[in-house]
Amino acid sequence: MIAVSVDAPPPMHGSVLNGTKQEHEVQHGKGYARVASLLRRFRSERQRAVTTDKNLLTGAREIARYFFGDEGRHRAIYRLWALKEPHRFPMFKLGDTLICARKSEIDRWIEERERASNDNRRDRPDAA
Repeated sequence: MIAVSVDAPPPMHGSVLNGTKQEHEVQHGKGYARVASLLRRFRSERQRAVTTDKNLLTGAREIARYFFGDEGRHRAIYRLWALKEPHRFPMFKLGDTLICARKSEIDRWIEERERASNDNRRDRPDAA
């Protein structure tokens, strides 16, 4: 009988990136450690960029808290986003899942909606 040893790296998951550089080199070789360090640096830079901008709202709950005053209405944010241009709510995605909005763009959008509403009222003839 012949014994065969196969050294395959374990599947990558979130906890793999939490070890030290030396542990990664031992387990997966230098190439994997380089990729892991780049991923950590990218994540920290992205997080720093998101958290340092006071004008940026991240996530539907945070946007709902700013817009409605209640984060429980976060599903309504998605309905506002589904509106057609030019009425679409000013949001954007970071990556595949994280939605973001700028407070200044939300305020500008509200002012445009108010202006359009007031213009429509002035154009209507009086019902009297």
